[in-house]
Amino acid sequence: MPKRYKVPKGYPGYYPPPPHIDLVERGKAIRELKSPDEEEQKRPFKKRLTFAIGSRIMKWYIELAYRTSKMLLFDVHPETEKLLADPKGQFIIAIWHNRLMYTIYSLPDHVAGRGHDILAIISQSSDGELIARVTQMWGAYTARGSSSRGGTAALKKILRYTKLHFHPLITPDGPRGPVYVVKEGLPAMARFTNLPIVPMCYAAEKKWVTRSWDRFIIPKLFSKTVLAYGAPVYLSRDMPVEESCCYLEKIMMNQVEFVEGALEDLLAGKAARPSPEIPQK
Repeated sequence: MPKRYKVPKGYPGYYPPPPHIDLVERGKAIRELKSPDEEEQKRPFKKRLTFAIGSRIMKWYIELAYRTSKMLLFDVHPETEKLLADPKGQFIIAIWHNRLMYTIYSLPDHVAGRGHDILAIISQSSDGELIARVTQMWGAYTARGSSSRGGTAALKKILRYTKLHFHPLITPDGPRGPVYVVKEGLPAMARFTNLPIVPMCYAAEKKWVTRSWDRFIIPKLFSKTVLAYGAPVYLSRDMPVEESCCYLEKIMMNQVEFVEGALEDLLAGKAARPSPEIPQK
């Protein structure tokens, strides 16, 4: 579980609630999100036990990797910092699937702990089940679904909860790829919620890269890292979906190049390169 923050008496959330949202309605929503998953109850006991043990091992390792790492740079764009500092500030978090592991551990203190609860849309696959469990252990909430399975239901759920100041989190190339290809779910979510998109990404000096479709990155213990929260991206409602996907893809790939390049600069004893600006539409 995340460290306990000061919250109003009787409030069921882990993090400070936004002051402009009705506490009764928000408490009701949190209790609903924390209620037992019906699909989970239907799984065989052996599978549930495997998920329970696997998620705890994953949580333990991510926490250990984060805490033993040396973060050489934590780059937060000034406009994103304004959103984080504003109790009414709200945005969609976008993280490439293979860059999740280190980035998500930064969210409890740097986002949720500042009054911006997270609602992650996570696939209904077995891998998604593990990630969902770990995410919930850190006090975030989940909507299960993806572009290929359950996505419409999850999107409707997210649309409802954004009105109560939850921040959607999505991996735009998940759950099956291709890697680093933005699918229509991210621009659709931005269009329906009217929220900006904040891309987040990390790079690690020492890492394992798996053979999965996304070449998932696992930082090794005691690695040097760079973490970035990019500039908020505001999509025009008039921009076609395909064009929006390409535009967001370019922005998120620029961020990958930035964190990898900044890490390389700092390891070589140079000043880190400047973070990328939002490209012209």
